[in-house]
Amino acid sequence: ILTLERQVASLTASQEKQQQAIATEEKANRAAAAKREEEERRAREEEEEKKKEEEMRKAKEEAAKEAALEEEELRRQMEHLANRAKGVTPQQEREAQRKEEEKQEAERAERAAKEREEEARRKEEEALRHAAEARKREEEAEREAAAARKLAEEAEKARVEAEAEDERRKRMHEEHEARLQAELAEQAVRDAEEEVKRAEEEARKAAEAEKAAKEAEEAAAKQRAEQEKQREEEARVAAEQEEFRRQQLEEARKEEEEMERLRQEAAAKAAEEAKRKEEEERQLAADLEATRQRQERIAKV
Repeated sequence: ILTLERQVASLTASQEKQQQAIATEEKANRAAAAKREEEERRAREEEEEKKKEEEMRKAKEEAAKEAALEEEELRRQMEHLANRAKGVTPQQEREAQRKEEEKQEAERAERAAKEREEEARRKEEEALRHAAEARKREEEAEREAAAARKLAEEAEKARVEAEAEDERRKRMHEEHEARLQAELAEQAVRDAEEEVKRAEEEARKAAEAEKAAKEAEEAAAKQRAEQEKQREEEARVAAEQEEFRRQQLEEARKEEEEMERLRQEAAAKAAEEAKRKEEEERQLAADLEATRQRQERIAKV
């Protein structure tokens, strides 16, 4: 019976060891999955932020180009009026305008070359950053794979040890059975007094075995309670993950609303700018008409 008690205790310890190894491996897998999800989320957010910055930069450049063109057109008109007032001939004005256009074309070509160079530099930096991130992810994957292999090796080692322990317990049980049969054969030859003593001893051992079985049952109940606690913990982690996903969706919705507000503000500013330009064009036309009338009066005089 003592041997059986030791076998029960050894079996319980082996099962607990296996369950601990499995729980450790599952915990490591969950942590690695959560880490990968967090890295992917950060990468997506960084990519979206870069796209937004690029769109804003292009919009600013386009607005600056349009403003420069409008300013240049206004300057040419004012210069044309000034030349007319100074008595510059149309041929001289066209020649000066041609030289100015050539100069501006050269400046635009230089700016375009600088913009292309800047764009190439940004693309190169972006490629280098992507390559560095790829190397980092590859190194992280290698480390996770190594950790997974280590966990698998530990689990395999625990399984082998458990099988060896089972085999040892079987041999001990068989040896115990053989010794018990020999003792029973010898005991059958003994006298009645010895038989009574043996019966009393067996009754005592039976009580101890019942106690050991009760303790084993209590240990099994404790193990079931631990497993239930672990399932509750997993449910809690799943609920936290669901809450995290909900918060991410809420943040994405807020960002979309902010982008819509910015687009509306940009549209309002563009409308206001168009209205201002239209007013300036009307004022310029009025100035031109006043200048023309003054020239006609001067010509009549």
